Amino acid sequence: MKKLGKLKLNNFSEMSEQEMKFVVGGQFDPSAKKKCEESLYTCNGVCPPKYGTSYGTSTLISQTCTPQKDFMTKKVVSCFCS
Repeated sequence: MKKLGKLKLNNFSEMSEQEMKFVVGGQFDPSAKKKCEESLYTCNGVCPPKYGTSYGTSTLISQTCTPQKDFMTKKVVSCFCS
């Protein structure tokens, strides 16, 4: 298996599926959803869990990936968790 550091950019596309699974710190999961910030235009990414603490009790706060649109063009310019 080739090491990522030794790969040239033109060889990256020639990697086998098995090699792709081990690129960049762990196994590659093709079914995994992107982070919210990485899902520009569709904003269908996943937000990390957020916890709130009140009087020593921690509770999970649900977040959704929300688009931020340009005021003039109404086009999505970024996605954020809220």
